[in-house]
Amino acid sequence: MRPTLTVAYSCLADRVGNLRPPASHDDVEYVVCIQGSPAKAPDWAQLVVVEGLGVARSRNAAIDAATGRFLLFCDDDVAIDLDGVRVAIGIIEQSGAALALGRGLDPNGDPRKSYPSQVTKLTRFNSARAATYEMLIDVDQIRSAAVRFDIRFGAGVPLYLADEYIFVADMLAAGLTAVSVPEVFGTHPAVSSGDQWGSPLDAHVRAVAINRAFGRIAPIARIAFAAKHARRLGGWRDVLTFATNDSGPDDDLPRQRRSPG
Repeated sequence: MRPTLTVAYSCLADRVGNLRPPASHDDVEYVVCIQGSPAKAPDWAQLVVVEGLGVARSRNAAIDAATGRFLLFCDDDVAIDLDGVRVAIGIIEQSGAALALGRGLDPNGDPRKSYPSQVTKLTRFNSARAATYEMLIDVDQIRSAAVRFDIRFGAGVPLYLADEYIFVADMLAAGLTAVSVPEVFGTHPAVSSGDQWGSPLDAHVRAVAINRAFGRIAPIARIAFAAKHARRLGGWRDVLTFATNDSGPDDDLPRQRRSPG
């Protein structure tokens, strides 16, 4: 019988020991996607060995390996709230959405950021702060649309953020729908890569992510983002550099910084 839910942990080989067995549920399967040297999975989970670097590869491996109808992405330091996840599954089933974005708590039980207070349709303009451990997907819809994480983005590669945001943007471009739900999916203690501001590199990575997500209208999106986050980006020169940065994910440096020829 097909499980209702797959919970997929992304984990480096030397962190497998951090995983703790969750409560047993007959309709939930657990997968551990391991990057690095070979490791033994816990006896309550299926082992998937992921080749290459970057957490996005691990997320894609989870999509391929999941046998459940729904898939919750997870990290090795997340404590899952299955009650909230089950409510979100019901919302997906009722709405027809392919993804529900839930809430994350910090160790004090406080929301990790500002979240919508009711079910809200997601767009490219309100999903930029998505975290992977907040993401619950309808596996069948995602596979049918051939949507995957862009392995050029995310922790473990030079473009170290926005893999979640780009995944949502690609979903929407494929004609799928996504919603934010006021349900807690888990507790996560780590600082998010999206909270790191103040360096030229960070500004560059954010600009490239916007270019990837918005395509032809990226210049408008960069200007709007720069206006909203001017203080975080730095002085007016930094804001101007960000707004004019049309680099793609395969560019090593912003184009305006390259020497001619």
